[in-house]
Amino acid sequence: MWHLVWAKSGAEILFGLKPGVNKQEFLRALSDNSVENLLPHIPVQTGDTYFVPAGTQHAMGAGLVGLRNPGIFGPHLSRLRFWPRGTSSGKPRELHIEKALEVTDFSRRRGGKIEPLALHSPDAQKYLLAACDFFATVAMGLQPDHTH
Repeated sequence: MWHLVWAKSGAEILFGLKPGVNKQEFLRALSDNSVENLLPHIPVQTGDTYFVPAGTQHAMGAGLVGLRNPGIFGPHLSRLRFWPRGTSSGKPRELHIEKALEVTDFSRRRGGKIEPLALHSPDAQKYLLAACDFFATVAMGLQPDHTH
């Protein structure tokens, strides 16, 4: 799950695979550095939340600050490409192409933008951002104190 805390005007994410993309086409795109052409580019804005099922290719574009549920990615995070950033020491990040191919689901098209669900709370503004069998994420903000 990604929750976008801030998004610059025109920011986008790359999410899922375009319909009909198969493993062979994906491998060709990896070899000629055109993978981003196989992922839909989705305009986003501050406050958007996206559910990212396991096996879904995804990338954040420039101009975004986001939070992710850390339990989703775990050992299955596979790097195919990083543009053009590296590690904090300036070295390129390690890519995991074979691992990514093993976990990429070419058959299903699930996930995407989800709307928060308001939860009743007398002391805070609470919203369920996402939930599945493995996690639930709630955003919470304090109500203003009008007694002063």
